[in-house]
Amino acid sequence: VRLADAHAAAGDHFSAADTLGQLVAGMRAQGLGSMHPGLRHTATKHAAALAAAGRRADSIAAYKELIELLTPLPPEHVGGEVAAAHVALATQLAQTGKQASFEQALEYAQLAQRMHDDPQLRGDHGRLNGAEPLDAAVAANALSGVLERLGR
Repeated sequence: VRLADAHAAAGDHFSAADTLGQLVAGMRAQGLGSMHPGLRHTATKHAAALAAAGRRADSIAAYKELIELLTPLPPEHVGGEVAAAHVALATQLAQTGKQASFEQALEYAQLAQRMHDDPQLRGDHGRLNGAEPLDAAVAANALSGVLERLGR
């Protein structure tokens, strides 16, 4: 992961994405699953690196795989990770500029917003477990942006 971070810091997002992709594949080959935080973290960074490299179709696929990885876990434990993955996927879909992708983006953005709004998923600190303080605002902004692009 440090090598990928160094590539990203140097602006070489293509190499960062490739390195992280190899790490994710290796971790999965070793039998690591969704319960392993290292796999979840590396898969998240991989999807983000693909997006930063401008490899939109690959980043969309990676975010969908990440959501599949996170889905079996209890949302009260990984809700912040799940909501962030939904927002990132919605953003990548919206950036394609295609009407069908906007409709998909809307679904993912709404899911993220519903998670942030669900009082049963928010911890004592008032936000999803694993969520950063501004993540709810980022989700609301993503939803607003998609709705605006859809003319709603």
